Amino acid sequence: PLVELNNDMAKADLDLNTANLNLSELDYERKKTLLPKHAIAKSELDTALANLKVNRARVDASKARLDQTLMIAPFSGKLG
Repeated sequence: PLVELNNDMAKADLDLNTANLNLSELDYERKKTLLPKHAIAKSELDTALANLKVNRARVDASKARLDQTLMIAPFSGKLG
């Protein structure tokens, strides 16, 4: 890399959003198995799916912000 900006906050944001994604994946899978048993309403599964999609988008956005803290030189080799 040519320059790397302080990315502590971006890394923490990614960690937080990844943890939320993992939780929403578990919640969705759990609710998906409960729906056929009529243990939950369809709207609960729909909400779990929406939360899963939101958390996937947040992880993608966090990764993009983290990538923006790194500047890659458009050439190979060393300066100076």
